[in-house]
Formats: sequence, structure tokens, C-alpha cells
Amino acid sequence: MKFMDLKDLGFPNEIINCVEHDLGKDIDFDACSFKGSNGYILFGEHNIQKKRIAIKFYYYGEDYHDEVRLLNQIKSPNLLTIMHARTIENGYAYFITEEVIGGDLDSFLGHNRIGLKSAVSITKGILNGVIELHKDTNRLLHRDLKPANILLDSNQNPLIADFGSLKRIPEDQKYVTGSKHAALYRPPESHLDEYSFCSDVYQIGLVFYQLLGGYLSYNEEDYLTNSQRKEYFKLPGDFEKSKYIDQILKSLSERGKLTQMKSLPYFVNKPIQRIISKATNPDPDRRYSSASEFRLKLHELG
Repeated sequence: MKFMDLKDLGFPNEIINCVEHDLGKDIDFDACSFKGSNGYILFGEHNIQKKRIAIKFYYYGEDYHDEVRLLNQIKSPNLLTIMHARTIENGYAYFITEEVIGGDLDSFLGHNRIGLKSAVSITKGILNGVIELHKDTNRLLHRDLKPANILLDSNQNPLIADFGSLKRIPEDQKYVTGSKHAALYRPPESHLDEYSFCSDVYQIGLVFYQLLGGYLSYNEEDYLTNSQRKEYFKLPGDFEKSKYIDQILKSLSERGKLTQMKSLPYFVNKPIQRIISKATNPDPDRRYSSASEFRLKLHELG
């Protein structure tokens, strides 16, 4: 991939410089992806390690951050292994991981029906990875857990990926600012700029609901009533329409109306529905207080 191609694709100069003067010496880049909403992803062949790799570049901010070092030290079968990570100029950073050929959970859901056992197993795996992130020694919040950011290996083992929104919660604080990516998955409290451990739990609750066959449309217009639809189409531009949809989704999440239990298959019984409802409760104090507690409830299903 030529460096001029990256410029034509809209890559920032900081990333182009890093690829040209640093990473390009050892990696032959041949593909990119814009599926992630908060960064730039390149794929290529590592000439020294002789393996396919993926690099996620993202903008973090001007301040130095410790998350890169902490994540680099974590080893978990349910977290995509970080081979290398570092900050570059002007607030940009990157992670290098192996390329996972199996694809993401979003694509898998679009082409497969998942049974109860598999849905519980995959959700447990996601929770295992988040438990590792949340450990007292790490105190890391993912803040962007959704099917598109979870990869599956050949054994349907989930691997949490896309760490561009990762944030460490200081020991003397209860929450950090909420990520503004993926409006559909934003916990209600994140609209108040508060994001805590149980906010990650909320997002996993929505993923569990989807795995079980719950209806959660990616078409923003599906969430509008007839009167809202008329108002929506009167708006002058895409920005105004996007803000309008954000407010609709915010209202639905605050009222616990994003999930529709009637859309679930017959085999999703009341105890499982109660687990979904608790994990996605609009009130953080009424959710599972931790990923460990959520996982225990799934384990108790037998």
C-alpha cells in the first residue's frame, strides 16, 4: 500500500508518517478497514515474525496515557493479544495484534442462528475478558463493547478487540467520561458523561440479548414513531438528523425500551429474560454491580 494511498483515504499525517518512517520498515501493508467508528485499521504481513497482523490507530488526546502499557501486559484467552503498543505524535496511538480471519460477531450474527447454549458460552467468554480488564490491578473500561468489536476464532471463542476507547478509572473515582461512539450501545448514564464498571455490563447485556435473537435494529429510522419520522425528514442536514436520532435512542435507553422481550425466541424463558433485564437496567445501581456477578448468574443457569 503506497503512502499516497493513505492520504487519499483520509488518514491523518501523523499515521502516514508513522507508517512511512517506522512500521513500514518491517510490515508490508496491503489492506485497510473503516469498519471501526473511532480509528483507522491497517492489515499486512510482518516480515520478521512471518504472520498476518492488524494495526489499530486511534486518537486518544494530548495527554500521556497508561492504558497502552497496562493492556500490553494483560494476557487472556478472551482478549485479542496485543503484540505491541505505543503512542505516536500529537495524541495518536496504536495497537498491533494478530489478524483474526474468523471475522467479528456482528457478521456472524448476520449469517447464523445461535442456540441458547452458544449464546451463553459466548457471553461468558466476553465477560471473562472484561473481568480481566476490570481487575483492581488494571481498572480498565472498554467503553465500546458491541458485536462489531468482538472477534470469533474457529472454535467460536470470543476475543474482545478494538481498544480505541479504553480508559483507566482512577482508584479514587467511581467513573470516567463516557465514549460517544456507538450511540445504540451507550448506557443511559454515559449521556451524563459518567461511565463505570457496570456501564460495560450494560453493553454486554445488549450483546447477550442480540445473541439470543433479540431485535436490535441498526437502521436508525426503525426507532422512530410515525410523528417522529415526519419531524426527522424535515430536518435540514445529516448532522441535525444524527443528533435527533441520538436523542431518541437516549430516551429509549433511559426508559429501558431498547430491548423487546417479545422479540426473543420461545426457548428464552423468564429467568433468562430477567438476567437480560437486570444487565440492561437503565439505573446503574439496579444492574449487576460487576462482570463477575453477571457471569455467575449465567453459570447458575447450568
